[in-house]
Amino acid sequence: MKKISKAFALILSCLIFASSLVFNTSAAASISKIPNLTVGQEFTVTVNVSANEAMYAISGTLNYDASVLQFISGEGCSGGAGVVTMAVGGTGNSNSIKCKFKAIKAGSCTVSTADLLYVNIDAAKIALPNQSTTATVNDKTLSGNCNLKSLSLSAGTLSPQFSASTTSYDVSVGNSVLECKVYATAQDKGASVRVSGGNDLKLGANNVTITVTAPSGAQKVYKIKVTRLDYDPEPEVNPLETVVDSVIYTVSNNLEGITIPNNFKTKVVKYNDIDVTVVTDQKENLEIYYLNSTENPEYVPYTLDKKTGVFKKLSFLSQGDKFYVLSEIPSKSQVPEGYYLSNTQIGGFDISCYASNNEKMSAFYYVYCNNGEDFEFYRYDSKEQVLQRYPEMKLISVSDKKDGENKGFIQRFDSLSNNAKIVVIGLALVVLGVIALIVLLILRFVNQHKIANSKSDIDLMEEFDTVNYTTDFALEDSEYNEDEIAQEIDFSQQDEAEAAEFVGETDDEDQE
Repeated sequence: MKKISKAFALILSCLIFASSLVFNTSAAASISKIPNLTVGQEFTVTVNVSANEAMYAISGTLNYDASVLQFISGEGCSGGAGVVTMAVGGTGNSNSIKCKFKAIKAGSCTVSTADLLYVNIDAAKIALPNQSTTATVNDKTLSGNCNLKSLSLSAGTLSPQFSASTTSYDVSVGNSVLECKVYATAQDKGASVRVSGGNDLKLGANNVTITVTAPSGAQKVYKIKVTRLDYDPEPEVNPLETVVDSVIYTVSNNLEGITIPNNFKTKVVKYNDIDVTVVTDQKENLEIYYLNSTENPEYVPYTLDKKTGVFKKLSFLSQGDKFYVLSEIPSKSQVPEGYYLSNTQIGGFDISCYASNNEKMSAFYYVYCNNGEDFEFYRYDSKEQVLQRYPEMKLISVSDKKDGENKGFIQRFDSLSNNAKIVVIGLALVVLGVIALIVLLILRFVNQHKIANSKSDIDLMEEFDTVNYTTDFALEDSEYNEDEIAQEIDFSQQDEAEAAEFVGETDDEDQE
């Protein structure tokens, strides 16, 4: 029985202690709103407490961001470095605690109370609901640009299409999508971006907010309503998507939020039958597309090979307010006299260039650039890392040679190194020696052939004379034989005639 009485007494005492800390529904607390501030401005945060009974003391803490605000003073207040302790006494049923601060840096922070309570006439501690307010500090000397440069998601497609001036979007994702990552980049590199939401998506609507804080402290909030469907729709093919180095990129078609370089302009072209805005020089010799990916939401300039459909990252150099497109030297071009073809690193890009044979000029490289007006040569000082126009050098194509191939050969030979020149000269001497030897052999062969032909002609003449003599003799003998044969024929004919006469006379005698 005694044990039960002790337990009951312990429980009762706990209830009495707890009752001393319960919220008094007739008590109230509030904190004053803080207007927009500028760096260096002082202001006061007031904590108001009221009750339907007398309050003999009020206590609590006030928490803030010490990197944005600085605590100065306050009656019954002490502390700093992000925490101010408040403790004031009184006999009425309302009281206020005032703390003076100073804005020291652009940004935004929350000022909130903690452990706020009052003590009544019975020495009971009455807890009060904690209060909070937001302090936004601007720095007029800093940029107030709080716009986004790019905005994309790991799933779904923004509707409408992203625009820096549009702050509300809708996105639909399939049932299997449980997380929607947000990739956002501010236009001002000094601005901060804070994303809230997008994790553990539930069926139906989910809210995602992107808060952009400019260096001056100005803020802009973008909102996305992500709707998770109860089914998985068929994937849609985005005609503005392309693959570069195994990474899926999206081609920007409006260039909003992208700074157009000086001396360059924009024009609209067709990409997969969609109007796409590109950057070009004044003579429209090139077209610069801007691409981004979910891994790299910031837009990067590319050029498009329209024959292969492949994008290539643009090589460029920004120098002050100038923008230079670094181009490869055309392959069908003639190396200028006194130079040779080489490569150098400019702005992280490997660029083809001309270099001088003069060792004193070894730090200078001559690159082919487009400054927004047209392509021309620039001289790059690799030590000072400065690019300067060099109109003395002109691009000469192979078809533009004026002095024939010999001039081109001389210029190419002159562009070789000394060792290469020695090798070329040695090879040329060897070739000339071989040619001379071949000529001598040919001449010797020709002379021997002439001598042989002369001897052959003499033999032929002798043989010809012999043949003529034999032929003449044969002709004479033939003529002689022909005369004898003719005489013999004549003799035969005479004999036959005489014989015929003899026979005729014989017949006449027989008749008689």
